[in-house]
Amino acid sequence: MKYNALKEVTVWDMDFQPNHTYFLNASGRMTAYIKKGTDVIIYNKKPSSFDKRGRKFEKVYIPEYKHE
Repeated sequence: MKYNALKEVTVWDMDFQPNHTYFLNASGRMTAYIKKGTDVIIYNKKPSSFDKRGRKFEKVYIPEYKHE
C-alpha cells in the first residue's frame, strides 16, 4: 500500500491527548501534520524531531500533501 502519512491510533488513559496524523521525511523527522477533527495540513517551517515510542500508527495516503 502506498502511504505518505501516519495516523495515530494510540489508546490513551487520558481524555486530553488527541491523535493527529503526521507526515515524516525520509530521515523520520516531522514535516507536517493534520490536527484531529480537521483536514487542514499544517506544514512546519523546518522538520522537527518525532518520537514513535509507546504510540501506535496506521499508514494512510493523503493526496493533498505536497512534500518539499
